[in-house]
Amino acid sequence: GTAMLTFGSGSMSDFLLNWVEHVRRLGDAAGPYLVGALDGPVADLCKDRSIASAVAPPADGGGGGGGGGVGEHTAQLRETSGYYRYRPGTFLAMGLVKQLFIRAVLREGYDVMVSDVDVAWLRPPWPLVRYSSVRSAPAENGAVEQEASLLALADVVLSVDQVQQYLDCDKHRWHVDSELNTGVLFFRASAGALAVLDEWRAAMSEAIRQRNPNHDQFWLNEVLKPRTFLDLKAAPAGVRRSWVAE
Repeated sequence: GTAMLTFGSGSMSDFLLNWVEHVRRLGDAAGPYLVGALDGPVADLCKDRSIASAVAPPADGGGGGGGGGVGEHTAQLRETSGYYRYRPGTFLAMGLVKQLFIRAVLREGYDVMVSDVDVAWLRPPWPLVRYSSVRSAPAENGAVEQEASLLALADVVLSVDQVQQYLDCDKHRWHVDSELNTGVLFFRASAGALAVLDEWRAAMSEAIRQRNPNHDQFWLNEVLKPRTFLDLKAAPAGVRRSWVAE
């Protein structure tokens, strides 16, 4: 199955309500959604508006759940008022809590599309990232869009911090060498996606330990950028077959 996921604090309530409204308008084609309530005001708002939501546990539950010491950071978010980005250390703490939510959804067997609350979904994203539809299929019977035939095989799909449309093409590798953006990202319920979450969590935890001010997006880039981003479209057939089952 699939799920749409976002996170919100009280300072972003208007954006959160807009995100929920757009996802609800998509109906069954979008599948279920979930809001990760990062503080009390958002948890109360979701309850009042009948918005599907969950709160992070106040302390790590153990049992290998991937918490990585996030209990104290969950408490930090709940006790912080205002916009997290302007609070030293809080924005990175939010990254640790976000990965905990993502991990929980993946372990329930759902592929998850994660997006910031300032995103407005105008159509379901699933034909761009996976080969099966959810619930009532869209007009194309849920088939993956032809241009995304390789994208839909990936364990993790990210957006980029670029808006130059002339670079949106194979020649320029679709901005893959630019800053990777966590504002919209997709995780498949797979061992590969969980491995990325493991490394991302470890990088953020170490950054907090060292009081490094960089945010969660920076550390996901640090995890992924050392890898070689192979261009499967341009790769020789033999190389491509080693990565993709025909």
